[in-house]
Amino acid sequence: NNPPKDFAFDLYVLLRGLNKGYTIKEIEVLFPPRVHGESNWSSTFSSKFKTIKKMVAYMFLYKRENM
Repeated sequence: NNPPKDFAFDLYVLLRGLNKGYTIKEIEVLFPPRVHGESNWSSTFSSKFKTIKKMVAYMFLYKRENM
């Protein structure tokens, strides 16, 4: 209904599927080496912490909206 527009989208899809009774299966995905540069979203503890904080906050928001 109102999916997030950031990294939480994956979590949203996972939670919606589980709530609808879907079985979640994991598949191995192999990615080729990056062609240009390196990702820097997780280059510091601060950036990792911010991402984790956003995910946890979204979990609480999702739970509140779907109870």
